Amino acid sequence: MEGEAEQGQDIIVELVNRIRILESKYTLMSERLLVVNQNMIEHHKQLTKEIKVNEGVVRDLKNDLEKVKNILKHLSEEAANFSRKDEVKLLEKYIKLWNPLNFVTDSDVKNIVQRELRRIEEGRLEPVPAPKAPEQPVQKKEVKMNA
Repeated sequence: MEGEAEQGQDIIVELVNRIRILESKYTLMSERLLVVNQNMIEHHKQLTKEIKVNEGVVRDLKNDLEKVKNILKHLSEEAANFSRKDEVKLLEKYIKLWNPLNFVTDSDVKNIVQRELRRIEEGRLEPVPAPKAPEQPVQKKEVKMNA
């Protein structure tokens, strides 16, 4: 009987040791699970913050895009008011035809009228030639328009 009692005691000691090992493994697994849960919570908080920041960035980008759309709309409306190439060519043709460099200024007309009044007062009937203004070379510039 003693052998059986010893054998029973050995079995109980073996079972107690196995239970202790299982308890330590269970405790270690619980601690690891707690760490994993805490890491997941921290990661979730960080992701939530990043999502809020990204939502703000997307909102700003949408506002900027809307501003760009408005500017482009305004520019296209303004572009409709620009002159076309053929209209500019027509104006250029008329300006060359009229040659505005030969127009008379107000001071030229006053000088001519005063000269003619003096001639009449002096009793001369023949017209007095107008003094010629010193001619300045006219520089012609070509205007190139892209259509």
